[in-house]
Amino acid sequence: MKFAGIAAAFASLVLSLSLFSCAAADDDTGSLCITMPGSPSTRSISSTGAVTEEEIMTYSVYIRNSDNVDVEKYTNVPSGTTLTVDQLKAGTYNVAIRGVTIGDDEVEYYGLTQAEVKGNTDNTASITLEPYVGGCSILFYDSLGLNGDKRINARATCKNGDSYTILEDRRPNELELLEAGFLYQNEGMYFFEPGFTYTLDVSVYMYGDDSAPYTVKKSAVATSGGIFFTVD
Repeated sequence: MKFAGIAAAFASLVLSLSLFSCAAADDDTGSLCITMPGSPSTRSISSTGAVTEEEIMTYSVYIRNSDNVDVEKYTNVPSGTTLTVDQLKAGTYNVAIRGVTIGDDEVEYYGLTQAEVKGNTDNTASITLEPYVGGCSILFYDSLGLNGDKRINARATCKNGDSYTILEDRRPNELELLEAGFLYQNEGMYFFEPGFTYTLDVSVYMYGDDSAPYTVKKSAVATSGGIFFTVD
């Protein structure tokens, strides 16, 4: 893996970027070259948008097989560079890219495409990064018997490596009260990758009580609009 061609300034954010399969030494393996937004390369195509200093991005790149298992993963890839992934077996890969704001590590942009790698062949594909506006909602049903003396812990994990502590020692009365129970929700604070299943580990305990907490696991599939868990 290598980076090349760091841009001199972050004047704009290219919302689409290019992927191309570089020539390989034999027919069995190839190199996948991914040009990040901000590159002056003629392969960097599509629209641009104004970027303030606070919105400067680095990129996380995930090369996955047909089962969406990571084959290669790169983080903190600078804007305006070309990432070259060598010695990939010939075949089709799922390529996911996250645009991450420097300083707070929040995912602001996300894109997904398929790229075919062939030895001794120069193939092209494109990926569009869209603003990520998803959120997380958790509905805790009344059947849990939540009240002001209880506390809630909730942690979400996924096979893609994402792991978030969403609730820690949270009082039910700090959540939104609905007829069906208590609702937690936020927008964009955590990134849930569309198409992936996330597991939510929940524990509920009585404040000041040393007895074992009530625990439950729930799963949900993320969409481009976020994720919704129900806990009962």
